[in-house]
Amino acid sequence: MKKIVSGILVCVMLIGCVFALASCGKTLNGSYADELTGLTTYTFEGNKVTVSVGAGNFAKTFEGTYEIKTNDKEEEVIAFTFEGDGSDKYTGEYAFVEGTEGDKEYIKIGIAKYIKK
Repeated sequence: MKKIVSGILVCVMLIGCVFALASCGKTLNGSYADELTGLTTYTFEGNKVTVSVGAGNFAKTFEGTYEIKTNDKEEEVIAFTFEGDGSDKYTGEYAFVEGTEGDKEYIKIGIAKYIKK
């Protein structure tokens, strides 16, 4: 009986470890505004992302999720999933770079560069 209980406890602990390691994907935190105009902002929290485009009465906001991963070509990419009208422009997989220039943190999504606020 003790061997059965010990075996079950070991299995439960291993499953817990698998879930703990699986949730440790690369994430971003904070807001990043586009380098040129500042009119497009990505705000990251956990695996959630909010994209704000435009200013004033013309601003639009899209909420969704993201994942940073390596694609088949061994390149780092960011994959966005949004739902709602007009969000299809932002849904998809884009080249991704994260770095620092001087004292400013930045990310590149596709060819656009975003500076951390």
